[in-house]
Amino acid sequence: MNGLGTHRAVDVDWAADNKMGDVKQQGSCGSCWAFAATTALEGTIAIKTNKDPVRLSEQQIVDCTLTTNAENEKRFGKDYKAYGCHGGWMSYAWDFMHDQGAMTDADYPYTSGRTMTESECGHKESRTVGNVDTYQQIRGSVAEVKAKLREQPLAVALDAGKSAFQFYKSGVVKQSDGCGSSLNHAVTLIGYTDKEDVDPSPGPDPKPEPEPCNDEFKVNKWWHNEACDVKV
Repeated sequence: MNGLGTHRAVDVDWAADNKMGDVKQQGSCGSCWAFAATTALEGTIAIKTNKDPVRLSEQQIVDCTLTTNAENEKRFGKDYKAYGCHGGWMSYAWDFMHDQGAMTDADYPYTSGRTMTESECGHKESRTVGNVDTYQQIRGSVAEVKAKLREQPLAVALDAGKSAFQFYKSGVVKQSDGCGSSLNHAVTLIGYTDKEDVDPSPGPDPKPEPEPCNDEFKVNKWWHNEACDVKV
């Protein structure tokens, strides 16, 4: 011992461990929030049950949480506040699956990527495979994110509007690449590699979480934008 302590190399990859499904394609619909929510949940279930991941239905979430369809609130007695292809938050998806249950993609396949819009809610209680119990948000350090990643995948928000992501081909996107701090896209974090499992210097805090805009605007790719002027 040299008195400085020791650190072990860490390599977490839930896809390599066969706990994540195939890469998904959201298509021409701003439904990344639903994809991030279901994908993180799929991996978590697979890890906790030690079984192969089963794809859950993004289309169920996109359709049945749609706030602009008054029939949804009548049916479920609650407004889940999401805007389907025009954006939402992962928590809206988990709230719905907590209250109503989750269906599989096999029973409720994804179509909005092609149609670029939502459908009427086709929720069938008899075809749900389970309910979300609880979820939490990490508000502390990078070390806390790493610690939770060693247990399960996470749904995260990031700024995908800068060139660092727009023209990404390979390698690691670094803070110095100017990736931005506005939250406009949702993805699933499935692991990390660290030579030494120590907490790096924290980056800038992202802008506070805004509510989705309810003005009409075109979305092909992004999650949502605070100013309702999504660039595509």
